[in-house]
Amino acid sequence: MKRKIKSGLSMMADEETKDTIDKKNEFKGAYLGTVVEGRWWKRYMKDGFFMRGAGLGKVEDDGFYFRRYMTKKPLFISYKSIVGTGFGDWHGGKWAVGRLILKIEWKKDEKEDKKLCSGFLFEDDEITRKIREEIEMKMTKMKITNG
Repeated sequence: MKRKIKSGLSMMADEETKDTIDKKNEFKGAYLGTVVEGRWWKRYMKDGFFMRGAGLGKVEDDGFYFRRYMTKKPLFISYKSIVGTGFGDWHGGKWAVGRLILKIEWKKDEKEDKKLCSGFLFEDDEITRKIREEIEMKMTKMKITNG
């Protein structure tokens, strides 16, 4: 079953979608911000990462994309820059009231030693788990391929 989202993009919302994630699927969620060095009061403000908001997340072959509604350019986190992933129930001063928040830890570039952590809240905890699994799988595949 497909549902139309206000932006005109479609999203799969059936049980099959929850089992597999491919690059055709975009998942409705919210970007909760990016914090610097784990300090919720210190937010990363470059490259469009300063503005929180609802939008669509997407797992691709080169990284994770999240496009907020009313914006043209998506946020992008390359698998090469991801240091790790995790879950939490709060991020950047926002609490998820018992829901899972996907946390992606990353570094902007190899010269940068500051660790950044971006938080995303999706409409379903099962989808959040599947997105994390897919990101971890693609990170592993990229590390094996690139040595």
